[in-house]
Amino acid sequence: MFMNSDQPSFSSTFWSAPKSNIMLSGSSSFDSTVAQWTGPTQMTDAVSNTALLCNQAPAICDIGGQLQVVFRAQNNLLHYTYDDISGNWIQQSWPTSPSALSGAALVVYQGKMYCAVRGDNSYITWAFWTPPTVSTPGTWSGNFVDGDTTGDIPALFVTLDSNNVETLNLLWGAKNSSGTVLQKTFNPALAWHWYQPASPPAPQKEATGGGVTASTGEYGSYMAFREHGEHAVLISFYQGGVWHASEHTEQAATGNPAVVAFQDSIYCIFASTGTPSLLLVSRSATAIHPSYWMSTLDDTKSIAQYTIPGTHDSAAGTISAQIGNPFGGARTQTLDIFHQLSNGIRFIDTRLDIFLGTLQCFHGILPLGITFSAVLSQIYKFLQLHPSETVIISVKREGSATDSDLWAEVAAAIEPGSEFWWNYSTQSGGPGYTGLPTLRDSRGKIILLRRSEYGFPFGIPVPSWPNNNPHAVVSLPRNSAGILEQLEFQDQYVADPNYSLSRDLDVKKTIFNDFLQYQISVSRTNWLGRDLLLNFTNAASRDVLSDKKGYTPRQLAAGDGNEGINEYVLNLFQSSSLPPPGIGSIPGVIPMDFPEYPRNELIAAIYMRNFS
Repeated sequence: MFMNSDQPSFSSTFWSAPKSNIMLSGSSSFDSTVAQWTGPTQMTDAVSNTALLCNQAPAICDIGGQLQVVFRAQNNLLHYTYDDISGNWIQQSWPTSPSALSGAALVVYQGKMYCAVRGDNSYITWAFWTPPTVSTPGTWSGNFVDGDTTGDIPALFVTLDSNNVETLNLLWGAKNSSGTVLQKTFNPALAWHWYQPASPPAPQKEATGGGVTASTGEYGSYMAFREHGEHAVLISFYQGGVWHASEHTEQAATGNPAVVAFQDSIYCIFASTGTPSLLLVSRSATAIHPSYWMSTLDDTKSIAQYTIPGTHDSAAGTISAQIGNPFGGARTQTLDIFHQLSNGIRFIDTRLDIFLGTLQCFHGILPLGITFSAVLSQIYKFLQLHPSETVIISVKREGSATDSDLWAEVAAAIEPGSEFWWNYSTQSGGPGYTGLPTLRDSRGKIILLRRSEYGFPFGIPVPSWPNNNPHAVVSLPRNSAGILEQLEFQDQYVADPNYSLSRDLDVKKTIFNDFLQYQISVSRTNWLGRDLLLNFTNAASRDVLSDKKGYTPRQLAAGDGNEGINEYVLNLFQSSSLPPPGIGSIPGVIPMDFPEYPRNELIAAIYMRNFS
């Protein structure tokens, strides 16, 4: 459903800083030759030659090569067409123009122009205009009243599926205290015209503090609105029947923002808060957002073929606050699990023990103050917002609990969210290991990588894990086709006993690069797709019970005056010496400590290897 076989050239650039040098009144046009706005010119009626007065945001669209404008004047809508030959705006007859409590939304669908507005008693009111032919004038339909009420201007947008079939969609903010954004789809065969599908692609419980605008471009559809209870401008991306969680533009607006997808960019224009200025933000339509970078990847490939950023000891971001500074040497992360995933991480590493009667995350002997259930809740929240994504979670027993006790607690923690797990089963022996899943099999799911010989009903079984190893090979069971699969990893983390940061950085860089070159070599063999590779960047030499010697994971990640391991990996992944990017070019997972170092570029540099 999410596959895009004809992928554009992608980048990882997001919303631009706002541009405020846009001074418009009346109408203006964009002169692409000099890259400047021309005008403004006052819009006038071609017959009366009087200025057109508008008391709310107008709507504009193109049908049949002619610009159409619909706007609210007093409490009714007026419709004007621009005549290219005379340069005049000509009013179109609209005998039953609806009452309007808001501006209008316009879109062209199957050769007609559809208009929606907040009408009498706040009910959504809509109509359509059939453009003129050689022998007939353009005509408006009668007005249709939907059974839903809206708090402000609704939005119309058209989507195009893989068979080039158009679908007309309606968005609006509910007229209640929640302001929830709702969606319906148009079906002209139904007497009531609009319906919500059995599995409605709701915009993930977004809420608006006003109206909604929407636009569709080559790569998907976009919705812009003000955050409910706030003034923040949010934009959501719609693709494959799914709304992704909103992107924050880091800007605030007075009134409703307007969004348009034009060529390879998305533009959003709005009035700023305070002394209103007209601001414009934009981003590339081909940019890959870290929250849903998997959404356009080929569904058919094995999960082992992708280049996947991960974190090591993923829950160890709580140590300083939970236990105190003497144990700071065990801290490996800054971000919590949800924000790691939101920033592009797709591999989570957990170490578990039973502590005070609950299944807790540990780092070595240290409890991290977070339960396994709390970790899972953050992953579930992320997957609900981004069902195109897949998360691999490694689970290892780390402590005194027996395997049977620990895995019984793991099963109990997983059961309430069982729908989120790939290959889930409660039966002894489970469904049997069928092989490393494809992305299609695991979208919206968690893949369990279980580091234990103990029998468990599902997941990828890793019966042994040769610890602290520059290159370990572990055989997996044969897949459903009877073909061998395996797991290979580099996880050498015990540092130099002399506690030399510069020496250990050099050693770790060499070990990491050696395994990276092996990952590249696998891409050229028939093991590609059935060999799950993990290349850990972490190491440390400080005793977790001491703050007196060695160095911490953060020092190795950031370098402390040296080139840290993270910057080294970033430079490697941006190097022209690596194979051209594309799925399978560097298969495997890269688990890291503090992956936001340096300059918050490393995670994107890794997942962008999947895009040619």
